[in-house]
Amino acid sequence: MTSSKLIDDFFEIHDALARQIGHLITTGPLSKLHIQSRGEPFVFLVFGVMLLSFMIAALRKTNQEFELDLKLLCISLLGFAFFGAGVDVAHGALDFFMSGPRDVLEGLFNILEEGGELATLSFFMAMCLAFFGPNEIERDR
Repeated sequence: MTSSKLIDDFFEIHDALARQIGHLITTGPLSKLHIQSRGEPFVFLVFGVMLLSFMIAALRKTNQEFELDLKLLCISLLGFAFFGAGVDVAHGALDFFMSGPRDVLEGLFNILEEGGELATLSFFMAMCLAFFGPNEIERDR
């Protein structure tokens, strides 16, 4: 998940997909947002549901020992979706509905979005290291 986030940030994959989907949304409440902000909920929904379904399938197949670890990974994925999509859409709505000086709010939304993504990805990586770390590899030998 972390490497895919870094690759996506570098190549702006989800941004390009969101713009393409945003061009298709011309009616409804989302139609008043910026083009990219219109499509982002759908892009995150598709990729998030796919990843979450894989994690839930793994949760159903795992034993009791790893169940808590997988539940925490699912929670971190939902947190990442909140900060990556939810805060991003709220940020786009703020841009549309608010006029006048908004530099402070713009900065706060950027910090909240990026900081939240960083915190949830850090938690996800810590869980992965605890799950697949050197101690676990040594114990398997």
